[in-house]
Amino acid sequence: MKLLRTLITALSLLAALVATAAAATAPTVSAGTVKLLEAFDSRYVGVRDVYVWLPDGFSHDRAYAVLYLQDGQMLFDASTTWNGQEWGVDEAASRLMAEGAVRDFIVVGIPNAGPDRQVEYLPEQPIRQMTADERDSFLEQGPAPHSDRYLRFLVEELKPHIDKHFPVATDPANTFIGGSSMGGLISIYALARYPDVFGGAACLSTHWPGVDPERDTAFFRRMTEFLAGNLQGGKKVWFDHGTAGLDAEYAVFQQHIDRLMAGLDYSESDWRTFVAEGADHNEDAWSARLDDALAFVLAPAEDTVLAQVSSPDRRIVFSLRQGRFGSLNYTVAFDEETVIEEARLGMRFARHAGFDQGLSLVGIERATRDETWEQPWGERHLVRDHHQELSARIADEAGRRFDLRVRVFNDGVGFRYEFPRQEDFERAEIVDELTEFALPTNSTAWWIPGRRYNRYEYLYRSGPLDGIETAHTPFTVRTPTGTHLSIHEAALVDYAGFVLDQRRPRVFQANLTPWSDGVRVKTAAPFNTPWRTIQVADSAASLLNSSLVLNLNEPNALGDVSWVEPGKYVGIWWGMHIRRNTWGQGLVHGATTAEAKRYIDFAARHGFNGVLVEGWNVGWDGDWFHNGDLFRFDETYPDFELEEVGRYGVNSGARLIGHHETSGNVSNYGEQMMTAFDLYEHVGVRQVKTGYVADAGDIKRVDENGVAHYEWHDGQFMVNEYLKSVTEAAKRKISINTHEPIKDTGLRRTYPNWLSREGARGQEFNAWGDPGNPPEHTAILPYTRLLAGPMDFTPGIFDLTFGGPDWRHRVNTTLAKQLALYVTIYSPVQMVADLPENYEARPGAFQFIVDVPTDWEESVALAGEVGEYVAIARQERGGEDWYVGAVTNEEERSLELALDFLSPGRSYTAHVYRDGEDADWAANPYPIRIEKKTLAATDTLELWLAPGGGAAVRFEAEQ
Repeated sequence: MKLLRTLITALSLLAALVATAAAATAPTVSAGTVKLLEAFDSRYVGVRDVYVWLPDGFSHDRAYAVLYLQDGQMLFDASTTWNGQEWGVDEAASRLMAEGAVRDFIVVGIPNAGPDRQVEYLPEQPIRQMTADERDSFLEQGPAPHSDRYLRFLVEELKPHIDKHFPVATDPANTFIGGSSMGGLISIYALARYPDVFGGAACLSTHWPGVDPERDTAFFRRMTEFLAGNLQGGKKVWFDHGTAGLDAEYAVFQQHIDRLMAGLDYSESDWRTFVAEGADHNEDAWSARLDDALAFVLAPAEDTVLAQVSSPDRRIVFSLRQGRFGSLNYTVAFDEETVIEEARLGMRFARHAGFDQGLSLVGIERATRDETWEQPWGERHLVRDHHQELSARIADEAGRRFDLRVRVFNDGVGFRYEFPRQEDFERAEIVDELTEFALPTNSTAWWIPGRRYNRYEYLYRSGPLDGIETAHTPFTVRTPTGTHLSIHEAALVDYAGFVLDQRRPRVFQANLTPWSDGVRVKTAAPFNTPWRTIQVADSAASLLNSSLVLNLNEPNALGDVSWVEPGKYVGIWWGMHIRRNTWGQGLVHGATTAEAKRYIDFAARHGFNGVLVEGWNVGWDGDWFHNGDLFRFDETYPDFELEEVGRYGVNSGARLIGHHETSGNVSNYGEQMMTAFDLYEHVGVRQVKTGYVADAGDIKRVDENGVAHYEWHDGQFMVNEYLKSVTEAAKRKISINTHEPIKDTGLRRTYPNWLSREGARGQEFNAWGDPGNPPEHTAILPYTRLLAGPMDFTPGIFDLTFGGPDWRHRVNTTLAKQLALYVTIYSPVQMVADLPENYEARPGAFQFIVDVPTDWEESVALAGEVGEYVAIARQERGGEDWYVGAVTNEEERSLELALDFLSPGRSYTAHVYRDGEDADWAANPYPIRIEKKTLAATDTLELWLAPGGGAAVRFEAEQ
């Protein structure tokens, strides 16, 4: 114990002396430069200066590795240290980089806390794992540590600052930590505590406080237990000691650590133990062997790239990489930025060995495509498919294989797994897809929670990644550099949809939605997964111009689809939501023959081609939400004559739009679907809105034995049921608009009769939602939900305060914003959602709805930021007129929009519908200014948007 007390006394004195060297000026260095982060504040530890050393030739055009070193005041300048010694980090690092012995890196020197050095550097968790008696005895030697707080300062505050303000690689493979004495101890602790942050540690003369080399002391035992349970393989670790002074006592401990590392399967390639004969416990000794430590830990990164493929413009690069234990990983780079850090690929099965390790690349095929295809309807008429493709043939040690097909476009990446026919894969049950998306530090996301009761119908949230557990896709991200990403999937067929599950910080796994029995996907080879997609853009507005998801779907499988009719429709719908009418029978039943004809007359008078009628068939009485077993899709209520209404609509030019609400009982619906579609075909219906109102996970499936099972809306069973309704409808030349849907993944290209769907909070939430949709909601949707495809949002409410100005339920926009939504929210079928009498009361504003098309020749996002505002221009399909819509969140703003999308040399009459000067969504939503201007492509258009407001413009080409 005498030796133990001597060691503690010596190290305590050292800590106090080291602290005296702290100063508010940067140390002088002989190579490179030092940036002083003066008085760096923290929620977790005391304020201190931090030194960031940058090598000669430092450039913002490359990504440097980062080495975080403890006792930062002892690293660079002997003239400022207590003992006149230094590590000589600047000289060693510069020398090694010049020789090519290490990767390019910067050093972050973190001064210690002086008297509290031991408190910050002493690992906390091993002490927590002690028995009470062990802990009490150990802490007699000094105060309780708060090293976990110190590491939180390093990981949550200092590292994000470095990542944001310096051009560094942020992934663990390029982030290292090191130190000497107790600085070495905290470094190995940090490596075990934060394996997703640090990729290696340089531990010189690691000190073990409270340890007697001749006894089984509690701290060392608990520390080695902690390391054994938490230190992950695949890291780079340097461990050394001298043989003089304090270091003379470390040999026995290092031998224990050697055995521990061998038990963790560390080999010479990632674990180096070294004894410096005659070396003492001081900076001169550490400086003498620093070159070796740095050369080992920061050795040039091994090239793990197996194959690469880039976008045609070469700005986006997908790299397939070899991971640990023969796993497969990938990265995605955009210009000089890694937007997807190293992330896992693979698959696991219930009855087969997984494709998760022991994998190798056995072949490559490449292809290039540049062609233009035509949409029968859409946000643009012609779509360019320009990509480069890599097909990587992957095999495991048993010879089983799959292909990873990757397509890289100028607007993003898509990849999928393709499993060929092979022995023993006649039946396969997938229990886990390992696909990950590792996102950059300090990114901001916009998302809705995944796998919750209300499906996709949540308000969007925004914030840092650490606030997310699960999220539906599209999942939109802005990196610290301003790059925008959207993670989603394309061509979801006979497979489970996924939610993003943040398993580790910033690493999101594609969590497949299971069947009721827990299996994720039931399939048989050959099969392909859907495409996993990553849209990439310089800005938020540029993200909106992507056709990636559509391009990854198969071409039209239906042939002639001239019978698919985009357009506008009215409906017996809003009246039920605001409680003027009912779906079920009664005094104010909405779906009557007389009311349907009134709506048909209104639609025909204004050139709208459809009238939706809900509540006409048996099953709506009482609690219809739980009435799925009772719906009859070919039996009308007595006050509704289906054949008469259908005939009246055909003759008027405003056809009846059918409605099939299932309340989630898809087996009941499935038994009647063919008959119901036959009936609709007979009465002239060309479009059907389907509904699956039920809590997520409460879809009722009845098996062949009559047993009920309950499935998710986005599980494999429902993926197939939704598509079945589309294909069966197509046989009768009927189009589908799905509500409570599976998310859109671009299948409208393959099945053009799948016109639109819901899949987010729509207008109806303003009628009864608590809360309703705030003004920012429609400034978020274009950058999130609408990246997947069209949405039947049902805009156009004119009676914004339908329950009175003081009622909590209302539409939270200005009147002008309701017009703008017809442009900013794309759908080939747009509802004119309010009651006819409310339009007739405001004919001036209503004229824009009458004029605006729903099918477009071209669409261009002009400006915007996620959740703040958006401005979009669209050209009428087959015409020369353009339309612009702009909406804002709760903040007023002025926009200056370049009109260079207009045809050069032409003049246009701009019919402008904008917020009146005193408009405000909350206090005064109705003022609207309608004016005309003559403008051309060389002009700019200035628009003021009121709080919660918007503007809509028709550019009528002059003849």
